[in-house]
Amino acid sequence: MRRLGLIGAAVLLYLGTQCAVGVADSAGSATGGAAELARLNAQILQQPNNTALNLRYAALAEQLGKPRLALAAYERILVYDPQNNDALTGVARIRKQLQPATTKFVLGLTGGYESNPLYLPSTPLVKSEGEFSGYLNMRDERQIGDYSWRTLGGVDGIVHGEFVALDYAHAGVMTGPVLALLPNLQVHTAIGGAGAYFDTHPYYGEVAASATFETYPTGAYEAVMFKAAWRDYDSFFVPDHNGGYAEVVGKFTIPAAVPDFAFLFTPWIRFSEIHGALGSPPPNPLLEPGDYIDTGARIEADYSPVNWIVLGANFALSERYYRDLPQTAAVVPERDTTWSPGGMVLFPHVFDYQTDLRFDYKYIQNYSNNPLFVFVDRVATGTVVRRF
Repeated sequence: MRRLGLIGAAVLLYLGTQCAVGVADSAGSATGGAAELARLNAQILQQPNNTALNLRYAALAEQLGKPRLALAAYERILVYDPQNNDALTGVARIRKQLQPATTKFVLGLTGGYESNPLYLPSTPLVKSEGEFSGYLNMRDERQIGDYSWRTLGGVDGIVHGEFVALDYAHAGVMTGPVLALLPNLQVHTAIGGAGAYFDTHPYYGEVAASATFETYPTGAYEAVMFKAAWRDYDSFFVPDHNGGYAEVVGKFTIPAAVPDFAFLFTPWIRFSEIHGALGSPPPNPLLEPGDYIDTGARIEADYSPVNWIVLGANFALSERYYRDLPQTAAVVPERDTTWSPGGMVLFPHVFDYQTDLRFDYKYIQNYSNNPLFVFVDRVATGTVVRRF
């Protein structure tokens, strides 16, 4: 036992010596780094336009954990060399590091009227109803190690006044790092999942991965999102109804020559291969409602004549083509074309600075080579939007 004690004491003494040496080396390195930083600063005072000196100073300042000094050096370079890629990248990187962690929420509560919630053809069976819906979206931005990290999440749902079988709820989250590709281009790569509840039953669950490229070329936001997901529907609705889908969605702000005007353009395309046959029993193999290509676009124009009101008009057009169905005289793949004009009136900060009041109207008309899916619907809503 005594021998073991002596060995243990020797080990502890050795480790303590090494730790002391490490601390001393670290202190010496920090002292040397501070001295080198002071020497580079003295040279920059004599040659403020020397890019190489400023870059060396900025790199050393970052290494020593002094990001504000590094930011000043990068910004100094941009005064006389605005297109310097190293300086632009450094400024973007450090500004993200210095940003405090933020978590923002947007809550929307909506009451509305819908003329044809079941999307029935024009028959005496068509009935209107009142509806209540809501959503809560979250956006979290923070620095984790060397990476900016973004988490997007939300829940939403709708409660129908007449057709309670259409009651619906959804929740999802996507999270991942935000990477700088170029000075004016970044990408948010994320993984996550979602689930939905419909007609008093679990509806589906999915896992997804996405990459959203974002830029501000003229000060206006532009983004393109690529997403791939696997979705599995509950067998209560469709037996063995599961598969993958991929989509591309763009969001573009179009510059307007007229003051107080804003134009937004949102195109999309989705390839869905979620298999599973409808009908019971037995299922009909000719009907696979999840196997389709959907493409479309929405354009919106907003105008604010005074600071307390925003007027908007929008138009959406989409086409969905159901694939992999045998084209015979009796069976023709369904093809739907939907167009939807609408309008909006927004009263920003009507109750307080963070609360808006919004009214929307939307007309929906669907054309289809299947007469059962030709319908017209009208939706009018009023929404209170609260940010916090």
